[in-house]
Amino acid sequence: MPELFVGISRSEVNRPHGEIDMLIGANYSELLPRVVQTNKSLQLLENQFGLSIRGRYDVNTGQVNANNHLLVRTHKLSSFASLNEISIESADNLKSTLDKFFAIEEIGIKCEPQCIKCMCRGCPGPNCISLREEKELALIEEGLVYNEEQKCWIASYPWIKDPNNQKNNLKVAIARLRTTEIRLKKLCIEYANKYQSEIEDMVSRGVARKLSKEEVRDYEGPVHYVPHHEVLKPESSSTPLRIVFNSSASYMGQKLNDFWAKGPDILNNLLGVLFRFRQDTVAIAGDISKMYHTVRLSTLDEHAHRFVRRDLDSNRPPDHYVLTTVTFGDGPSGTIATLALRHTVERFGGEVPEVQDMIINNAYVDDILYSTDCVEKAFNLIQNVEEILTLGSFRVKHWIVSGHYENCNVNVIDSDCEKILGLKWNPKEDNFSFTVKVNFSPRVRKIRSGPNLECCEIEAKFPEVLTRRMILSQIASLYDPLGFTVPVVLKAKVLMRSMITKGNSNDRGIKWDDPLDASVVIEWKRFFKELYALEDLTFRRPLKPSNAFGKLILIIFSDGSTQAYGACAYVRWQIGKDKFDANLIVAKNKIAPVKQLSIPRSELCGALMAARLLRVPCRIMAVFKCKSFKGILKEPTVKGVAEAELISGFVWAIDNKGHGQEENSW
Repeated sequence: MPELFVGISRSEVNRPHGEIDMLIGANYSELLPRVVQTNKSLQLLENQFGLSIRGRYDVNTGQVNANNHLLVRTHKLSSFASLNEISIESADNLKSTLDKFFAIEEIGIKCEPQCIKCMCRGCPGPNCISLREEKELALIEEGLVYNEEQKCWIASYPWIKDPNNQKNNLKVAIARLRTTEIRLKKLCIEYANKYQSEIEDMVSRGVARKLSKEEVRDYEGPVHYVPHHEVLKPESSSTPLRIVFNSSASYMGQKLNDFWAKGPDILNNLLGVLFRFRQDTVAIAGDISKMYHTVRLSTLDEHAHRFVRRDLDSNRPPDHYVLTTVTFGDGPSGTIATLALRHTVERFGGEVPEVQDMIINNAYVDDILYSTDCVEKAFNLIQNVEEILTLGSFRVKHWIVSGHYENCNVNVIDSDCEKILGLKWNPKEDNFSFTVKVNFSPRVRKIRSGPNLECCEIEAKFPEVLTRRMILSQIASLYDPLGFTVPVVLKAKVLMRSMITKGNSNDRGIKWDDPLDASVVIEWKRFFKELYALEDLTFRRPLKPSNAFGKLILIIFSDGSTQAYGACAYVRWQIGKDKFDANLIVAKNKIAPVKQLSIPRSELCGALMAARLLRVPCRIMAVFKCKSFKGILKEPTVKGVAEAELISGFVWAIDNKGHGQEENSW
């Protein structure tokens, strides 16, 4: 290219190579090159470092005005940072981490909407849907048809936009396939082979099918190609790599998910499922295998889910495939799969009410949790559930039953540790426990690049440079919907708030990536070291002891201070003459606001939290299946809240007859 300019030889313009030593920004304008000569779309530039050329030029044709271009995406770099240690955080990473943390914190105590001057107490709750969601739900149910011959459900997606308006994105799909192939080859040959085998497994199971050349050429309906990529899960022994199809990928301003109605959230209340799982002495847990892939797609929706694929070591044109089942990642897929599961039970399980209760009220996505009072009933229930679900092509991967048993003829596995909705459960001992994971290594494709720290490694391997973002990431990973660890999490929240309020805010903003003071680092090091003590704690799963009799009492504690306020619920059973057994149901707390609250006001907030814990029947009251609990909240709560400002906290106890009595000491 130098020969295209007057008086310039090739030796004067050398193509640079090697690592980048410096990036020159606009704030150093004296170093920026100036234009010396111009030839159509090419420019010859010169600065203190010599000559350089920029512009468009096609090497193959020798044309200067070629239209080839590259899209280059850059990030702001600090001149004090090592290029080899730069970790790029997504723009919404901090917000999503905070949202995830507070979503778990507010389960059970979130304020529910009420109409103005509400007296009916029947305002929209978590299970209510809007008029728009109701129409979308009807549209989804209308497209769900049961096939008697194949004994499966066939879904037509709820199109709210004309599918013929989709633009054919085949070229983009092929370009993304090449990017995925290059990434897999660089990643690891093991992952590359696993990616290929996952696609082949999908074809063998009927989840996807290859299109013939004639079908690709002759099909006249709307067509859309869904890009796919890998998701790594090294901690999973069965599926260390999963293939994800991205229906939210944008092409010329269009997203496939925007063409469908999403439908309402029809999942059961998480706390309600966990409470009922803890209700009786024998627990049952089941995992539905490939739940989404059980529901088939119509022909129109199959061709809206095309994708391309070829062998990684091949340069031939890729083959065309279609997905034949509901796909995880589609907007309405969760609602469709859940409805298909429920309709199967309603259609074929009408004679077994307990099976209906188990599936319709106690399933959370593909997890089925239930509890009963004896092992024999549990095994009979498992057999009935499997027979009914088979009629909808649903299959349970395996079942887990708490306790010790022998000679069972059902698909029950022997396990010492299981993960139940994020909680660590030991079926044999029938208790919950916690595993502490502290890992400050940077994330690569959302996976920690280094191993978790052991307790003995905290002193030696704790990072010397600690930021607020790093700490928030660790605290948000403590998943505890029942609140077993709220005293520990509260300490972390208090430390986090003090760290933020003491920070330098002269720039009117919190610098989440600024290094913390050495004294603060020592304090957090002590906290994370103490955090490992949680691994020594266990919490009994069944709320009801095997030798319980007589009346039960539901006890709500609440209290407040200048630092925080909270509430917790216990159930107390009589197990003998003058002997009682108590078990924690749920506990919640919140840190007090920065603007200091008085002690009475903080206690009043704790009383309100206690009332919210008790109010929704599907959370606490459904545990006891006692209808007399439903109307008890109005008078006792008003009385308890009024007295909260007069005493240091209060306790409200309710027996199984629905009578309330205030207790100042327990």
